[in-house]
Order: sequence, then C-alpha cells, then structure tokens
Amino acid sequence: MRNHPYEEYENTDLWHTIWMAIDDFVKNQDLKEKTPRAYIVGYLCEKILKDGTL
Repeated sequence: MRNHPYEEYENTDLWHTIWMAIDDFVKNQDLKEKTPRAYIVGYLCEKILKDGTL
C-alpha cells in the first residue's frame, strides 16, 4: 500500500473491518469512492479511536 498518514492503523482489526464494510458498499454499488480507500479507512479509524468511541 502507498504511504499515507494512517499507516499506524493498517494492521488492526478495526482497519480490516472498516475496509471490508466499504468493500460491501462498493460491490453493491451503494458507494462510489472518490478518495483513496486507505485515506477513508484511516480517517474513520482515527475518529473512532481518538473520539473514545471504542
């Protein structure tokens, strides 16, 4: 994967779960990605973990 500011989250269960959920949306044509997936997933991981949601 290319370098991005969210690499610290890449090997986590949260990253994998979010990545697969987005895969489902894209495969069902419920979502079109305009931003590289790593940035989307990384941002969501960061928000969840830093906002104390988990």
